[in-house]
Amino acid sequence: YTETTLRRRGAEVRTATLVEKATGVSAILLTGDLIETRTIVWSAGVRPVDIDARGAPRVATKKIEVDDRLMLPGREDVFAIGDLVSVQLDGDRLPMLAPVAIQEGRYVARAIVGRVKASPRTLKPFRYVDKGTMATIGRNAAVGQIGRIRFKGLLGWIAWLVVHLYYLVGFRNRLVVLASWTWNYFRKDRPLRIVVRAQEDRIADNS
Repeated sequence: YTETTLRRRGAEVRTATLVEKATGVSAILLTGDLIETRTIVWSAGVRPVDIDARGAPRVATKKIEVDDRLMLPGREDVFAIGDLVSVQLDGDRLPMLAPVAIQEGRYVARAIVGRVKASPRTLKPFRYVDKGTMATIGRNAAVGQIGRIRFKGLLGWIAWLVVHLYYLVGFRNRLVVLASWTWNYFRKDRPLRIVVRAQEDRIADNS
């Protein structure tokens, strides 16, 4: 659905395609194809910052491997969470998403508070609760999945808006964002538009 929607809106979609390198005027694919452009937006993920983790084991992506209590193996005084670590649950590794990091942070916070209060309770293994995944494609189009329930199109877009408003902190922030979204929706406007052209661009001029 996402690919169909993007193509309908004028985007050229290439799947199973690797970028070999990018220059100041083009992107060169592994197939040898050259795409002339001066603007490249890379959104293929991030790499964790390389820190001194005292010899902690790492996975193929260089992320630190932690145990089921988000501790470094063999160390009960060091927690690690977020994009820096690789957490494996039920045979699958958790994705680098904000909901995962938020739940990890809450888990570690409770563990630290329990230690400060000298709580006798044993720290239970971390369990991630998947509350669903959503992604907006554009105006009146989004996709989402909660458990086995999948939704798309206008319904998915409205659900995406509601969820994002819900997680904003404070009623005033929600009201401001809602008013801004409403304005942009009916005016078909964008909150920020900057066009900078310091010199002639051969690629842009020939397109």
